[in-house]
Amino acid sequence: EEAALLSTSWGMGQIMGENFRLVDCKSVYEMVDEAKVSERNQIVQMCHYIHNTGLIDELQNHDWAGFARHYNGPQYTKNSYDIKLADAYKEYA
Repeated sequence: EEAALLSTSWGMGQIMGENFRLVDCKSVYEMVDEAKVSERNQIVQMCHYIHNTGLIDELQNHDWAGFARHYNGPQYTKNSYDIKLADAYKEYA
């Protein structure tokens, strides 16, 4: 069960369970339980992940490719994650 939770992505941020420490949880079970409670908790986990992985600079500098490369992996261009981030920023900024 634990291996399955660790290898699954959770919440709207799709954060892998193996990163539970990066979302300030003591275990993957805590991470999953918190994510199940509310969308707010999922957003808080995303914020912790972004902060704890040092990605805040990429967001502040609008380095969408740098952010997407780290957050989504080296294949980020396959799904145009950097372009989607840039477009969303332009729409909502």
